[in-house]
Order: sequence, then C-alpha cells, then structure tokens
Amino acid sequence: MDSVQPAWPPGTRVLEFATNVDEMAMLVKEWQRARPPQLREIIWYRLPVATDLRNWRWVTLSAVMSGRKPLHRLEVLQQGENPIDLSVVNTGEVDEELDSAVTAIWSSAATVTADALTGWTVDITPGRAIFRNTSGHQMRLAPGGKRQIGWLRYEQPVTLQVKLAKKE
Repeated sequence: MDSVQPAWPPGTRVLEFATNVDEMAMLVKEWQRARPPQLREIIWYRLPVATDLRNWRWVTLSAVMSGRKPLHRLEVLQQGENPIDLSVVNTGEVDEELDSAVTAIWSSAATVTADALTGWTVDITPGRAIFRNTSGHQMRLAPGGKRQIGWLRYEQPVTLQVKLAKKE
C-alpha cells in the first residue's frame, strides 16, 4: 500500500481508516474464550511487510493473534551530560503517534541554549523546557523506533527530570 502514493489535487481531503489493535485483540480473546459455532478460522488479510508503513508490525500482529492487547509504551531517552540530547523511543509493541509533549525540568543552572529538531518546537522558561511536535508533522514511531527531538545545553551539568504526556 505504501509503495504507491498518488498525487492528490490541491484541496483534496484524504481520510485514513485504521483498525484499533486493542479492540481487535479483545475480539480475538473473546472468540478464543467463546468460539462462535460457525467460526472455523481467522484469516489475516494483510501480513506485515517492512515497506508498508501503515500495516501492523509482526510484534503487533503476534500480540493480537494471541488475544492480548499489545503494549503501548513511549519513553524519553537522555543521552550525554552537556549537552543532553533528548529522544522519544517506542519500547512498546504497536506503532504510536507522536502527539506528545516532552517536559524537561531541572532545579539548578540556567539554560545556555536549546534547540528542537525538525518537526518539533521548544519553549523554555526558568527551570523547564517543553518540546512539542509541530502541527502538520504527523509522526508515527514503530516498535523499537527512536526519534530525536532536540537538545539542551547548560552552563554546568545538571540532573534532568523528563516526562512524556499527550499533547494538549
């Protein structure tokens, strides 16, 4: 599906529909528990293909096939001491939309500089920096994927606390 991307005329509204993996996993679980008499088997029409970015990954399909909701888990990774590079990592089992905000908090040392990478912005106030993805940059992160979002540099090394929250 991803190999062919049509060039839509200006003003075209494109809608994309996807199956909810959690709901599908619960349906499979229910069928495993109380199999409908007419149900012989479940046929998965679309198997994972590495080049199809809209299809489920094998780890996602495996969880759903077993009747288990896939794990949803995004985490923030800090690398380095000064500057500190920030990334969002998908340690779960399903593609995740990066519609999140990453908040970094520190209790000492003024920020010397900070920058957000492409697709992200950063707002800095004393003791806090908030990274948000920019509108118009829909981002999905596959299981095991990592997306660098920006960096912070301080006058001296600091201890940074970070949290990830759904964007408001």
